[in-house]
Order: sequence, then C-alpha cells, then structure tokens
Amino acid sequence: MSARRPPPLQAVLFDKDGTLADFQASWPPIFRRLAHELAEGDAARAERLLVQGGMDPLTSRVAPGSVLGAGNSRDIVDLWFPAAEVAERARLEARVNEVFVTEGVEALPIAGLGAMLDLLRMRGFRLGVATNDSTAAARAWLGRIGLADRFEAVIGYDAVANPKPAPDMVESFCRTAGVDPGGVLMVGDNLHDLHMARSAGAGAAVGVLTGNGRYEDLAPHADAVLQAVVDLPSWLFATD
Repeated sequence: MSARRPPPLQAVLFDKDGTLADFQASWPPIFRRLAHELAEGDAARAERLLVQGGMDPLTSRVAPGSVLGAGNSRDIVDLWFPAAEVAERARLEARVNEVFVTEGVEALPIAGLGAMLDLLRMRGFRLGVATNDSTAAARAWLGRIGLADRFEAVIGYDAVANPKPAPDMVESFCRTAGVDPGGVLMVGDNLHDLHMARSAGAGAAVGVLTGNGRYEDLAPHADAVLQAVVDLPSWLFATD
C-alpha cells in the first residue's frame, strides 16, 4: 500500500468488474461462450479470438490492459472483426452487450461489498459506478445483487462520448453527484481506471487486486493499492 493519504473527499466512483465483482471467478467462462458463439461453433477459431483478446489458453487468466481485461464491447468487436462493415459491427456490438447483460448478471460480488458501501454512505460519501461494460449490464448486475440503490449514478461505456481512460465518466458522475473532480476518489483494478482518474483531475485513485491488474503496474499510478475494495474504509479513515 502506498504511504500517500487521501485528501478531503466527498464521493467514490467504482469500476465494476474486477473491483465490485470478482473478475477472474466470473468472466472467463462468459468470454469463452461469447467467442464460441461469434466463431459460429468453430472451437479453434474461438480459441484464437480469446488469445487475441488477452486470455491465456491454459489458465484462462486475462492479461492486464488487454481488450478482454480492460476494453468494452465495441473494442471486442473491433478486435475480432476488423473487416466488418459498419452495420455488421453495430449488430455484433449489440449482441455482445446482450450476452453481457444476460450472463454478466451472474458475476460474483466481492464478499462484504454491501456492508462496505453502507459504511461509506453512512460517512456521507456519494457513490457511483463507472464501467466499460454497458450501462444496462451494470444496472442489471447491481439489481440482481440488491445494491442498485446504493449508487447515485451508473455510467457505462455507452453513456459517454469517450470511455475509459478518457475523463468523461468522472465528469458525468461529478455533474450528477454535484461534486468537483478533486472531491472524487476513483477505485479500479486496471490502469484504464487510474488513468481516467488522473486525466479528470480526481482527488485520489486507488487500485485493487481482485481484477487483472498487477501491483507492480498499478502502484506507480495509484495513491494506494489494496487487496480488495472492502479494504477501502481502512485506508480512507486511517487518520480519523
């Protein structure tokens, strides 16, 4: 963990997969089914798509910063179908989003998540989600785990002009929550999250190790790197 302490903060903006949800326990099987479908049942082609997207064929681990690890549905389509026409790309993106809504809803939340969110709200923090998943998929998942009402804003890649690592999601959250970027803490498992925070002028950025980001990659860009998001209050309130 970094020694840097948090500045005065009013709000926390969370990434979803790898931060609120256990990425490795949830997403590789979904990616495999998606690749098999889009490869039209060709197992060898599906495996090539997965490797191209950043998945290790032996361990199913997803590489940090890869398209499957940090990209959005549009990025996946662009990578897997670079020659597709505009209309076909739109159809494929819609299908990827549909799969992520129907299957991603079963992603496993980090243990203790609800209690941690309630503690932050009790301490007066405004909460939001900024994800490279679609807004619909994020809302569906939060509804399924019973935590949708903890967040003032849920912002997917399709809700802004420029998704992560651009600052748009932080700026959108600030407008909704009525806070300045300097009062926002961004929490995520990937460099895209930390770079977004810095580009938006967020007050602090914290990395977590429940996704595909590695400590050595996250630490130079973060005010702290925590084992899991539920460790956040210990860092935030250490100087109370």
